[in-house]
Amino acid sequence: MRPPIPALAFIVSMALCLASCGSESNAVKMDINDVYEEFMECKNYSTEKFDCKEYTGKAINGYFGIADFADKKADGGYVAIENIMATVEASGSWEKLGPANDQSALDQAQQYANDGKAAIAVSDQEGIGNVAIIMAGEQEGSGSWGGLKCPNSASFFMKGHKGSYVGKKLSYAWGKPDGIWIYVRN
Repeated sequence: MRPPIPALAFIVSMALCLASCGSESNAVKMDINDVYEEFMECKNYSTEKFDCKEYTGKAINGYFGIADFADKKADGGYVAIENIMATVEASGSWEKLGPANDQSALDQAQQYANDGKAAIAVSDQEGIGNVAIIMAGEQEGSGSWGGLKCPNSASFFMKGHKGSYVGKKLSYAWGKPDGIWIYVRN
Protein backbone atom coordinates (compact mmCIF):
# COMPACT_ATOMS: atom_id res chain seq x y z
CA MET A 1 0.00 0.00 0.00
CA ARG A 2 1.46 3.35 -0.96
CA PRO A 3 1.30 6.37 1.38
CA PRO A 4 -1.31 9.08 0.74
CA ILE A 5 -0.06 11.96 -1.44
CA PRO A 6 -0.14 14.62 1.37
CA ALA A 7 1.98 12.41 3.64
CA LEU A 8 4.46 11.77 0.85
CA ALA A 9 4.67 15.49 0.06
CA PHE A 10 5.35 16.23 3.73
CA ILE A 11 8.14 13.63 3.89
CA VAL A 12 9.76 14.97 0.72
CA SER A 13 9.56 18.60 1.91
CA MET A 14 11.11 17.69 5.28
CA ALA A 15 13.95 15.84 3.56
CA LEU A 16 14.62 18.83 1.30
CA CYS A 17 14.62 21.20 4.28
CA LEU A 18 17.02 19.01 6.22
CA ALA A 19 19.36 19.00 3.24
CA SER A 20 19.25 22.76 2.66
CA CYS A 21 18.20 24.30 5.98
CA GLY A 22 20.60 22.44 8.23
CA SER A 23 23.22 25.15 8.68
CA GLU A 24 20.70 27.70 9.94
CA SER A 25 18.95 25.34 12.33
CA ASN A 26 22.35 24.54 13.88
CA ALA A 27 23.24 28.21 14.41
CA VAL A 28 23.53 29.05 18.10
CA LYS A 29 21.36 31.79 19.56
CA MET A 30 23.14 34.03 22.06
CA ASP A 31 22.12 36.73 24.47
CA ILE A 32 23.22 39.97 22.83
CA ASN A 33 24.01 41.44 26.25
CA ASP A 34 26.57 38.66 26.82
CA VAL A 35 28.24 39.45 23.48
CA TYR A 36 28.20 43.16 24.41
CA GLU A 37 29.98 42.38 27.71
CA GLU A 38 32.60 40.27 25.88
CA PHE A 39 33.14 43.12 23.41
CA MET A 40 33.55 45.72 26.15
CA GLU A 41 36.02 43.51 28.01
CA CYS A 42 37.98 42.94 24.80
CA LYS A 43 38.10 46.68 24.04
CA ASN A 44 39.05 47.57 27.62
CA TYR A 45 42.12 45.34 27.41
CA SER A 46 43.03 45.88 23.75
CA THR A 47 46.06 47.86 22.75
CA GLU A 48 45.00 48.67 19.19
CA LYS A 49 42.16 50.99 18.19
CA PHE A 50 40.62 48.45 15.80
CA ASP A 51 40.93 45.29 17.92
CA CYS A 52 37.76 43.27 18.64
CA LYS A 53 36.29 43.74 15.14
CA GLU A 54 34.56 40.34 15.09
CA TYR A 55 32.03 41.03 17.85
CA THR A 56 29.45 42.73 15.62
CA GLY A 57 29.34 39.65 13.35
CA LYS A 58 29.11 37.43 16.42
CA ALA A 59 26.26 39.53 17.84
CA ILE A 60 24.27 39.48 14.57
CA ASN A 61 24.68 35.71 14.22
CA GLY A 62 23.88 35.07 17.86
CA TYR A 63 20.94 37.42 18.25
CA PHE A 64 19.15 36.11 15.16
CA GLY A 65 20.41 32.51 15.29
CA ILE A 66 21.98 32.66 11.81
CA ALA A 67 25.42 31.69 10.54
CA ASP A 68 25.94 34.38 7.87
CA PHE A 69 28.88 36.06 9.59
CA ALA A 70 30.83 33.00 10.69
CA ASP A 71 34.33 33.43 9.24
CA LYS A 72 35.13 30.29 7.28
CA LYS A 73 38.86 31.16 7.41
CA ALA A 74 39.05 31.56 11.20
CA ASP A 75 38.27 28.53 13.34
CA GLY A 76 35.23 29.62 15.35
CA GLY A 77 35.73 33.24 14.35
CA TYR A 78 33.43 35.84 12.87
CA VAL A 79 33.58 38.25 9.95
CA ALA A 80 35.25 41.55 10.90
CA ILE A 81 32.99 44.60 10.98
CA GLU A 82 34.55 46.13 7.86
CA ASN A 83 33.64 42.98 5.88
CA ILE A 84 29.99 42.75 6.96
CA MET A 85 28.70 44.86 4.06
CA ALA A 86 30.61 42.76 1.50
CA THR A 87 29.29 39.58 3.12
CA VAL A 88 25.71 40.89 2.98
CA GLU A 89 26.03 41.91 -0.68
CA ALA A 90 27.64 38.60 -1.71
CA SER A 91 25.23 36.30 0.12
CA GLY A 92 22.04 36.75 -1.89
CA SER A 93 20.09 36.24 1.36
CA TRP A 94 19.86 39.92 2.28
CA GLU A 95 17.60 42.58 0.78
CA LYS A 96 18.34 46.31 0.79
CA LEU A 97 15.15 47.96 2.08
CA GLY A 98 16.29 51.51 1.59
CA PRO A 99 18.01 54.44 3.24
CA ALA A 100 17.58 55.17 6.94
CA ASN A 101 15.92 58.51 6.13
CA ASP A 102 12.95 56.53 4.70
CA GLN A 103 10.35 55.90 7.43
CA SER A 104 8.97 52.93 5.51
CA ALA A 105 12.39 51.19 5.55
CA LEU A 106 12.71 51.85 9.29
CA ASP A 107 9.19 50.52 9.93
CA GLN A 108 9.84 47.37 7.90
CA ALA A 109 13.16 46.76 9.67
CA GLN A 110 11.48 47.02 13.08
CA GLN A 111 8.76 44.61 11.96
CA TYR A 112 11.37 42.12 10.69
CA ALA A 113 13.20 42.23 14.02
CA ASN A 114 9.93 41.90 15.95
CA ASP A 115 9.18 38.80 13.87
CA GLY A 116 12.59 37.34 14.81
CA LYS A 117 14.13 37.98 11.38
CA ALA A 118 17.54 39.57 10.88
CA ALA A 119 17.70 43.31 10.17
CA ILE A 120 20.72 45.61 10.26
CA ALA A 121 21.71 49.17 9.44
CA VAL A 122 25.07 49.82 7.76
CA SER A 123 26.91 53.05 7.01
CA ASP A 124 28.34 53.42 3.55
CA GLN A 125 31.40 55.36 4.68
CA GLU A 126 34.85 54.13 3.72
CA GLY A 127 36.93 52.07 6.13
CA ILE A 128 35.53 50.49 9.25
CA GLY A 129 32.21 52.36 9.21
CA ASN A 130 29.53 51.17 11.58
CA VAL A 131 26.86 48.48 11.73
CA ALA A 132 23.82 48.46 14.00
CA ILE A 133 21.64 45.47 14.78
CA ILE A 134 17.90 46.15 14.64
CA MET A 135 16.41 44.48 17.72
CA ALA A 136 12.88 43.53 18.66
CA GLY A 137 11.12 46.37 20.46
CA GLU A 138 9.34 49.64 19.89
CA GLN A 139 10.32 52.54 17.65
CA GLU A 140 11.09 55.96 19.15
CA GLY A 141 11.02 59.39 17.58
CA SER A 142 14.35 61.12 17.01
CA GLY A 143 14.82 64.87 16.89
CA SER A 144 18.28 64.59 15.33
CA TRP A 145 16.78 62.43 12.57
CA GLY A 146 14.06 64.98 11.75
CA GLY A 147 11.32 63.25 13.74
CA LEU A 148 11.76 59.84 12.14
CA LYS A 149 10.64 56.94 14.33
CA CYS A 150 13.77 54.84 14.83
CA PRO A 151 13.92 51.10 15.50
CA ASN A 152 15.36 49.61 18.68
CA SER A 153 19.00 48.66 18.10
CA ALA A 154 22.46 47.69 19.34
CA SER A 155 25.85 48.81 18.06
CA PHE A 156 29.46 48.06 19.01
CA PHE A 157 31.72 51.02 18.15
CA MET A 158 35.32 50.43 17.16
CA LYS A 159 36.27 54.03 17.93
CA GLY A 160 34.84 55.36 21.18
CA HIS A 161 33.76 51.91 22.32
CA LYS A 162 32.37 53.25 25.59
CA GLY A 163 29.47 54.67 23.58
CA SER A 164 28.51 51.14 22.44
CA TYR A 165 25.03 50.11 23.48
CA VAL A 166 22.22 47.56 23.47
CA GLY A 167 18.57 48.58 23.43
CA LYS A 168 18.61 52.20 22.24
CA LYS A 169 17.03 53.83 19.21
CA LEU A 170 18.96 53.60 15.94
CA SER A 171 19.72 57.33 15.89
CA TYR A 172 22.03 56.72 18.86
CA ALA A 173 24.46 55.01 16.44
CA TRP A 174 24.56 57.92 13.96
CA GLY A 175 23.83 61.63 14.39
CA LYS A 176 22.05 61.80 11.02
CA PRO A 177 20.47 59.12 8.81
CA ASP A 178 22.48 60.17 5.75
CA GLY A 179 24.56 57.36 4.22
CA ILE A 180 22.90 54.67 6.36
CA TRP A 181 21.24 51.71 4.62
CA ILE A 182 18.76 49.20 6.03
CA TYR A 183 19.09 45.50 5.14
CA VAL A 184 16.89 42.54 6.06
CA ARG A 185 17.54 38.85 5.65
CA ASN A 186 15.05 36.89 3.57
